[in-house]
Amino acid sequence: GILVPLRNPLTVFPAYHQSKAEDFHGQKGQVEKSNWVGFRDEWAGKDGDSKMFNEWKNFIMEWRDMEPYAVKSYLPYEHWTDEVKGPLLVKRLAEVFEEEGFPVIATDGDFGCLWHTHFYEPITKDEEKHTEEGWYEPEFTKEQMELMVNGLNTFVDEIKQTLKDDKKVRPGDEQLISILQHYMKTIREKM
Repeated sequence: GILVPLRNPLTVFPAYHQSKAEDFHGQKGQVEKSNWVGFRDEWAGKDGDSKMFNEWKNFIMEWRDMEPYAVKSYLPYEHWTDEVKGPLLVKRLAEVFEEEGFPVIATDGDFGCLWHTHFYEPITKDEEKHTEEGWYEPEFTKEQMELMVNGLNTFVDEIKQTLKDDKKVRPGDEQLISILQHYMKTIREKM
């Protein structure tokens, strides 16, 4: 089985752009806002099309549809900093590893500690550092957010259609639908 990491398009597109600037262009600190806006307008939504959304969706569909493998769990990035969902995600990881034959030495009581030390603390430290350095929150235009919501809605409908045909149903589809619907809700709240 496979584990598929996911992240809301609203945050994954700027994170991707920042990471690419750091890895391939020697970027120190946050990219200039004008640089982000140029990237965003070209890739995240222009003339009713979002090349980046299509690539994001294709990544998910490639793993979802890959035979003979099956998705054991989707791992939403946003859950890693949630005090309830984070430890549950670590527990789910341990269950998948155990099902796949890997030794797991952690017990139920360890998951909260593991989550806090190895996920929550590093992520929140980075976020605090960015706040201290005055990083701006990358924004999208209303049209770009509408494109994301419409794209997510279409994506959910496509997965729901496959649920009507037993031959096309894939493990994790219900979880994927739930995550995508949550992403839509989050984007709508920003509009």
